[in-house]
Amino acid sequence: MTSELHHGSPHPAPVIAVYKFKAETSDAEIHDLLRRHRAALVRGRFTTERLPFVLRSFADRSVFVEVFDWRSEADAPRAHGDPLVRAVWDEFAAKCEIVGVPFKDLPEAERPFCHFEAFPMTYEAAKTPAKVAKAAAVAKSTKIPKTAKTAKTAKAAKAAKTAKISKVAKPSRRARPVAKKKRR
Repeated sequence: MTSELHHGSPHPAPVIAVYKFKAETSDAEIHDLLRRHRAALVRGRFTTERLPFVLRSFADRSVFVEVFDWRSEADAPRAHGDPLVRAVWDEFAAKCEIVGVPFKDLPEAERPFCHFEAFPMTYEAAKTPAKVAKAAAVAKSTKIPKTAKTAKTAKAAKAAKTAKISKVAKPSRRARPVAKKKRR
């Protein structure tokens, strides 16, 4: 099955990208580059909200497999025109021996069930289009003080009001009259 069969589909298009990094590229550099790749794709609205996962080859420790989703098949060619994505891809080209290793060429692909090592990734909270729209709606419906000074004042007023309520609701022990028990 080739991607031409799905070309133009409006549905998410998962992709498996395989990179063979140069020996001198550290794990920290690889992690940072993959994290920035995700961020560039999110900013350009080329990928879905689903986080990618990254695998490392057991047979060749410099080979990494990144699995992510294009929002649609049409987003892959559009990403080539985005300057931010291009800049990250240029860094891949500089730090890799090969970008786009055919999956069939991996030693793991010779087995019916390919085993890889999971490469732990951390991503910043993605500001995907849906999350941006939700945040904008919340911001519109929430009264936000215009300056930091009024924000501090509003916070102080709320704290004072809460303190007054709690004092009224819970009188101190000293303020309560003590009833004496009658002796029989």
